[in-house]
Amino acid sequence: MTCVSDTFAFLCDLSGATDAEMDVDGFVLAFEQLFCDGTPLDPELVDELCAAVGSSGEDDVGLADWSEFHNAWQRRSTMRAHLDAIMHQRRQALMLAEREKALTDALTDARQKESQWAEKQEEYVLALAEAKQATRDALAKAERPKLMADAAKARTGTWFEQREGAAQIAAQYCSLDPAAWVQVVDS
Repeated sequence: MTCVSDTFAFLCDLSGATDAEMDVDGFVLAFEQLFCDGTPLDPELVDELCAAVGSSGEDDVGLADWSEFHNAWQRRSTMRAHLDAIMHQRRQALMLAEREKALTDALTDARQKESQWAEKQEEYVLALAEAKQATRDALAKAERPKLMADAAKARTGTWFEQREGAAQIAAQYCSLDPAAWVQVVDS
């Protein structure tokens, strides 16, 4: 399994192809038999395998394509690569935990701000209601302006009552002089 050419030759034998190239379907079938104990790969993994060996699904897989993939696999199969993968998983877990904490903190802050905003809104609504009530009370207490129409209504039908004093004075004044009489009536 460590020799590139031997592994490729074995895959070719399993797929029934020549030693130079094999079709993608035969390659995938041979790969599943050799490396997966005959268990079929998920379609996503088949797509990844084809991309890793440089096949778009219709191209044949050659020794050069397999060599790049095999060498990368061997590099990842060392103890150092295994430890690097463990460290990478831990870093990912730490980053995920930090991000989750940041999102939780942001959510808590947002809820707190929303609560504060709701309280302020409630205060503003109460203040507005108080201001409207104060305005209504002030308008009710304020003196109504004196309108000429109101004054005219008050004078309607009172001309004779207002002139009653002048009539009494005229009755007391018994002068037959018209000039003196005009003076009494006009005053």
